[in-house]
Amino acid sequence: MTKKQEYLLIIGLLILIFPFFALILFVHPQGDDFFFAAKVNELGVLPFVKDMYLHWSGRYASMFIGAFDPLRFESLFIFRLSLLFFQSFFILSIFIVLRSITKQTVSIYKQIIVSLSLYIIFINGIPDVLEFLYWFPSVTAYQLGISLHLFFIANYFFNRTNRLSNSKYLIYNSILATIIIGLIELFVIPLAITSLLFIIASYYNHKRNIKIELIIGIVILISSLITILAPGNYMRMSDLPFIDRVIEGAIL
Repeated sequence: MTKKQEYLLIIGLLILIFPFFALILFVHPQGDDFFFAAKVNELGVLPFVKDMYLHWSGRYASMFIGAFDPLRFESLFIFRLSLLFFQSFFILSIFIVLRSITKQTVSIYKQIIVSLSLYIIFINGIPDVLEFLYWFPSVTAYQLGISLHLFFIANYFFNRTNRLSNSKYLIYNSILATIIIGLIELFVIPLAITSLLFIIASYYNHKRNIKIELIIGIVILISSLITILAPGNYMRMSDLPFIDRVIEGAIL
């Protein structure tokens, strides 16, 4: 493609995704937004996270981010601006992972085209656009989690191509793993599989950086245990009436 064709294609793709951004202007807080705001204003940030961990959920990262739900500051502008940030950050994460796996000779415009195309395909394929893009508690769990997971993957390839030092790679991916798993339990399995693939790849690459990958794997394991074994998870399940019937049926 000529540069002019690339520019026109990028403009066309931006027009296609514009409605998803424009709808942010009509988003209002709902559900958990009010709960987070009221509870944090009552307890404070860290006591709120501790209370949620002990009595409701092991998602320590989600609860910490939830403690800064924009509704707490009674600003609809900040609320919508935060959703704009997370949506833009998601597109950026797709672009970054593409940058990490493509040759540096590939033009940035082609990478932008592919990134926007993948974003359009993904958004049109998800089962619930509302929760993924416009509901703050869900956005900061699912959408942010996927974005950070893509950065996690990108860092591996940046390190393999010597664009990221070993020490920075270890620090960045350890931090990312801790945050991603703390966002929601569903990321435990995909992140563990990703880490296992990196360990295997490092082993067959003359054991290059395998110690670093094993350390990151241990961080994932510890974070998973902290999230899954949280007392709040089991207290929450005890509040669900069908759980007792399931346990009773299993015993019988």
